[in-house]
Amino acid sequence: MKYVWFALITIALGIAVWWVSVLYVTPPRDPGPASIVFPPIIDLGDWELGATAVAAFSVANQGDSTLELDQFGSSCSCAGIEREIDGRHVTIARLSIPPHSEIRLFARVAVRGAPGTSSRSIAWFRTNDPARPRATLTIEIPRILGVQFTPDPVLFNNASLGKEISRIVELRNIGTGSPELISTTSDSPDSFQATLLPPPEGTSKDSLNLARVKVTLNTHKPGNIGGDLLVTLRWGSHTKVLKVRVSANIAPPITVSPSEVSLPRESGTGQVTEFTSAVRATDGAPISVRAKEIPHGFSVTVIDDGAPTPVKMVRVQWDLNSSVTLGGQNPSRHVIKLDVRHGESIYMEQIQINCARGASKP
Repeated sequence: MKYVWFALITIALGIAVWWVSVLYVTPPRDPGPASIVFPPIIDLGDWELGATAVAAFSVANQGDSTLELDQFGSSCSCAGIEREIDGRHVTIARLSIPPHSEIRLFARVAVRGAPGTSSRSIAWFRTNDPARPRATLTIEIPRILGVQFTPDPVLFNNASLGKEISRIVELRNIGTGSPELISTTSDSPDSFQATLLPPPEGTSKDSLNLARVKVTLNTHKPGNIGGDLLVTLRWGSHTKVLKVRVSANIAPPITVSPSEVSLPRESGTGQVTEFTSAVRATDGAPISVRAKEIPHGFSVTVIDDGAPTPVKMVRVQWDLNSSVTLGGQNPSRHVIKLDVRHGESIYMEQIQINCARGASKP
């Protein structure tokens, strides 16, 4: 009998030792990793140009460890991810989300672009989720609302001097109520005028949407000109002035390129003492060219096959053996004068040659 009790006591002690080892010796099981859940695309809806679009979204942690977020960034300074603290939206440097919980964040975009188009920005941040160490969100605005100008900007490239040139700008309202057109003006009347046009015959005001404006350049001086077309609109008691950039290059009737050359020039075969310039009519009309004044030591040849073309080539050669005065530190300057016949007009153009003792690099 005593052997039975001895066996029972031995078994009880073994069970007690095993239980103590489980409680105090076996290490605790590590919790699982953090697991992030978030919307990959955030649709902000349609917003008006110039507004700040904001939409809330949630980031959840479905894992067993704390989710850590940092290194927030975006593809544009106009967009970002923010958090609300005390009623204010603030940028985020670092964020912790406990296991099995979520937090509310906000996507923000300053609305830029052309009315009628869409907008897309990318935002991202780093996570400690081993399955997704970098989270990327696409923030979309399906349609930007506002007044659309076509074209925008208004560009005139190589407008001819003295020739009347204009362009029609259409104004269309995209999703911003029913504005009233108050005025259209030019902030640079010396450069261009703005004229409000009546609707085309048979066109209703609704189909035209807002208005058409005729922009007419002042082409009396060559060079670059520009300014803003100002359009004043009113929505009820709210008035707003919109701007469209107008720019133009008023080209002279005749151009010479190059019109200034330094001789001699260096080359792999020695010094170069000749060059060719192109004389061109900017309006595409045929021209004829004649050398009127040629400095001593130079020869000029107009390459002309007799065809009525808007471009003539002029070859200039310098005789190094001539007694042309050479400059020292400052090159001597010599001018070739050309008569260019353009229709009924004759223009005097010139080519300047700078001669120095040493060869210049091309």
